[in-house]
Amino acid sequence: MPDTSADTSPPRPDLEFRVGRLEQDMGDVKSILGQMVPLIVRIDATLTATLPHLATKAELQSAFGTLDGKIGAVVGNIGTLDGKIGSLDGKIGSLDGKIGSLDGKIGDLRSEMHGELGKLRAELAEKPSKTYLWMVLGVLIMAYAAGLAGLAVLK
Repeated sequence: MPDTSADTSPPRPDLEFRVGRLEQDMGDVKSILGQMVPLIVRIDATLTATLPHLATKAELQSAFGTLDGKIGAVVGNIGTLDGKIGSLDGKIGSLDGKIGSLDGKIGDLRSEMHGELGKLRAELAEKPSKTYLWMVLGVLIMAYAAGLAGLAVLK
């Protein structure tokens, strides 16, 4: 049966040109999409392999919360250490004072020992030396020997 509902108006050349242009553009789009399919498959494979290993937003927020807690604990420990360092500074200052006092006492002791050592050297200088005592002993032995020789001559 013939199509009686068909439009009987004369064909429009501008419409035919536009439809032809649209068909050509769609051919180009299909060609470009065909070239993109392998790339989309590779991207999908990469995402499928990578995404299960990546953290979710909730996991990151939980990790940041834990990290914030640990940073707070470290900051508290730093504050405690700072107080202890201040206490050590005071103790070091006290030790510095005691060391200065000991330095003074050691200086006094050193000068006292130098004085006593000088006195001891002076006393030893007044005593006869070993060489002098050996010489005296030698003279006495010689005198004794001379006396014995003199006795032997007299006899």
